[in-house]
Amino acid sequence: MAEDRLTLLCAQTELTGIDFVEVVDPADQTVLRVWFLLAPDTLDVPWVAGVLPVAYDATKLRIWAPTGGTKLAEATITQAQWKELGGRVYLEITVAEPGDFSTYKLEITDPDFLDWHYHTAEFSFKQACPSSLDCKLVPADQGCPEPADGLELNPLARDFTSLRTALLDYATQKYPLWTHRSDADVGVMMLELMAAIGDEFNYIKDRFIREGVLDELSQRRSLRQLVRLLDYEMHDGLSPTTVLELDVAPGQGSVTVDAGTQVWAHRMGEAPIPFEFGEGLRDVHLPETGDPREFNLEEAWNTLTAYEPDGAKPKLAKGATEMFLLGFAGGTGDWDVNGRMLVLHEDPADGSPAQRHLVHVTEYEEMVDALAGQNVTRVAWSEDEALPSPMVIANTTVKANVVPATAGATFTEYFSVRGDGSVAEAEDVVEREGPLNSLATSRPPLFRYSPRQCEALSLGWLGELNASVPEIELQEVSAVDLDEWDGDKQWVWRRTLLDSIGDDEHFTLEDGTWRRIIGYRKPDGTELVHQDWAANIGYTIRFGDGEFGRTPADGTVFRVRYRSGPGSLANVGAGAIVHLFNPVDGAPPLTPDLSAVSNPFDVTTGVDPEDMRRAKLLAPVAFRHEGLSAVTPADYERLAERLDWVQRANASFRWTGSWLTVFVAADPKGAFTMTADQHEELEDVMDCVRQVGRDVHVLAAPDYIDLDLWIEVCLRGGYYAGQVEADVLSALTGPGGFFAPDNFTFGTPLRRSSLEAKVQSVAGVRAVERIDLRAREKTGRREFSEGEFGVGSGQILRVVNDPRWPERGTVVVRVREVV
Repeated sequence: MAEDRLTLLCAQTELTGIDFVEVVDPADQTVLRVWFLLAPDTLDVPWVAGVLPVAYDATKLRIWAPTGGTKLAEATITQAQWKELGGRVYLEITVAEPGDFSTYKLEITDPDFLDWHYHTAEFSFKQACPSSLDCKLVPADQGCPEPADGLELNPLARDFTSLRTALLDYATQKYPLWTHRSDADVGVMMLELMAAIGDEFNYIKDRFIREGVLDELSQRRSLRQLVRLLDYEMHDGLSPTTVLELDVAPGQGSVTVDAGTQVWAHRMGEAPIPFEFGEGLRDVHLPETGDPREFNLEEAWNTLTAYEPDGAKPKLAKGATEMFLLGFAGGTGDWDVNGRMLVLHEDPADGSPAQRHLVHVTEYEEMVDALAGQNVTRVAWSEDEALPSPMVIANTTVKANVVPATAGATFTEYFSVRGDGSVAEAEDVVEREGPLNSLATSRPPLFRYSPRQCEALSLGWLGELNASVPEIELQEVSAVDLDEWDGDKQWVWRRTLLDSIGDDEHFTLEDGTWRRIIGYRKPDGTELVHQDWAANIGYTIRFGDGEFGRTPADGTVFRVRYRSGPGSLANVGAGAIVHLFNPVDGAPPLTPDLSAVSNPFDVTTGVDPEDMRRAKLLAPVAFRHEGLSAVTPADYERLAERLDWVQRANASFRWTGSWLTVFVAADPKGAFTMTADQHEELEDVMDCVRQVGRDVHVLAAPDYIDLDLWIEVCLRGGYYAGQVEADVLSALTGPGGFFAPDNFTFGTPLRRSSLEAKVQSVAGVRAVERIDLRAREKTGRREFSEGEFGVGSGQILRVVNDPRWPERGTVVVRVREVV
């Protein structure tokens, strides 16, 4: 390990190693001091001896950026000398120009005196650069208040690593005698605990900000609340409904089945899909009694035969609204005319497509056909259900044991509000503080409970897609009799509680699931459980705060019954719902009096909850506003470009040693540099939108790549060389010319074809013979032969050609006359 090797190195006197690299002058950054772990003049064989300063072989030194650097990849070393300061010998290195903000590495190749592991060191040329955002450099009336003890905890630390570093720095100043910094030390443990809590709090703050922006939010509840402000209501999907044909088992006669009885559809490789008899949860527990709705079935109604009274008319015509059945269809049962459903089956013998048609009986008459000596039953239905196509009577049968069904399974759970634990079946609600009551100067509690099956199975909704109601029923119950039924203790669902008053027994549903996150076992054996928002799926019951809806009293026990919502997953084909028992667990049938079940029609009405991406797309355009906070570099660029004088902006994150800093540069319109007022304005904007704890530095100017160009052109006959030269220079660097400030911005390359075409367009230029190019401080002069000269995303090409600023790029035009 490095620590062990360092100990061994310091315990011997044959070799030394690099300790650190110091930048002498922050304003110049060209002089470096290299300090060593062991003094070079005290080794057994001294590395340096005699009167100092003494020159050192610069060919053994190298300084480069392993990442390639932003502006300078490798520094040119011009001089190296041994010097002494305060009785300690060091190596002073002079470079031709300083590096950029990249991390550079110094390497000394001298194995006779340097340990191979410590012959390199990383450093930054900008390590001592002052920051305009340092409180100590800001005027006293604008700066940060000094802490009472004169010490300061870095306010920009926000993640675990930077918070831990800041706390260690503070502890070093506050408690200088605390030097035992083992990871197992209780002080370090508490310090890391505080850093972890701070990291979590900062994450929560960032999440709160993002949840208020339409394009960046990730929680369904946030999206619903935002789009609801402009009356856009997200739909929650629909549970599919259908009708089922039932066959009573032989010998059973009359049978009654209850709403809520389950049957299943099962597709290979997937979980069974439950369906329940009835038209929603209200049929499972009738509001008047709490008992389920009953459906009367008869063995004789399994299959009824269509009767043909006139052989000359062998078909039921298209548009027919009545037919005859063979025998007295009522049988021994009580055929209730109002609403009884019949399914007409036509199954042609010649293999033609079968037909199914559902009707509701409006008229029912038992009669005797005297001519044929047959008992028959005439049934009629409404014009709305007229036959859509003819049916051959001889091929037609009728199913009369038809019941409605709804996809999903019903669950029952119990929960209590601040219960004492006496009701073992009742779970505790999640409690949070509500909004501040300015009159009472207190915060009422908000109680939530998430039905446990909703997270995995969702919740069923019925009705119209944009006005559906949830399949959920909430009632106060006695702690003694959890199954009691009292319609007066029912709580009513409301889409929002804004229309509710303080005494209304209303509740609403929120998106997402609240449940146990973590638990802690105390020494006495009890457990502390932390419940919080845990998932973006499912639904949560929320009660009112006493002003908008009633707050349940302490100790209240609730029973919640709800039906799951499979949505489009339950859209199955005709004949798919055929299981009277769960095909996976093999439990005995819930309806032993039945022998068969089937759905005569395709199930198609299931709809999934509205997708968040769709809601964002269809939400009112007013929400597509510019966010007022910045998180990513693109956010800083977008907000900077909202200033009318900014053509383009560039932002990047850099690690400055303690935390991430955002560096922002702007390309002003019509100029190469910002004015002092523009710089101040951009700083104010960036300071307003930056993240809390994240440093933002606005650069005085972008990273310009200054070009020197040498262009040779051939003169066309009849033109003066001096005039053509002046015209070419004007076309390139004059007002509105090729190199005008607005023609090049961040990342825009110089294309040779465009440059040559501009020169060629000048009157008097016959041809462009050669173009040479040099990027100042980057490359030497060379022929511009490639297709384009590219720059980085944060760099801008600049050619000013002004004798006052020759370092900002020049153009030299040489006109050659043809002999």
